[in-house]
Amino acid sequence: MGAVDALAREGHQVLLRFVGEGPGRSELEREVETRGFPRSVFFVGNANQDELRAIYRESDALVLSSFGEGLPVVLMEAMAMEIPCIATWITGIPELIRNGIDGLPTPPADQEALARAILRLKTDPALRLRLGQEARRRVLDQYDLTKNGERLVEVFRRRLGAPSTTAQALLGGAAPRI
Repeated sequence: MGAVDALAREGHQVLLRFVGEGPGRSELEREVETRGFPRSVFFVGNANQDELRAIYRESDALVLSSFGEGLPVVLMEAMAMEIPCIATWITGIPELIRNGIDGLPTPPADQEALARAILRLKTDPALRLRLGQEARRRVLDQYDLTKNGERLVEVFRRRLGAPSTTAQALLGGAAPRI
């Protein structure tokens, strides 16, 4: 919330949507009221896949300023839909998002760096487009279930000396694509 507050103080308008539920929601809602953001911050709550896709289509960026994630599926979903992502460089996120190539990682708890990254995407549509396109390429190349399944099957086949089998056969058909 501090990054949005800093941008607002500088005169930048930012629309922020929180998607999902969590134990900190009521505290965040109070903070929104205290800071005077009721017209620029919205709490969507839980969203099904169709609602989430609609939110992605309406979004210029996805920001995940978390302190505890593994390899967040929400980032991969947004990247697959060409949404440029800003996320803290914790745990598995640096494996997914490469700085300036397919996203903008920021240090955890650094509200100034987060605000700068948001402003950078807000003011540079060409950068948003390039990062979004590269992000989609990366996710489809590195995180595709069928491709990775086939790679894993091939590793097992080589190790066990078994005949080649496709991941589709082992996974029971084609994996859904985003």
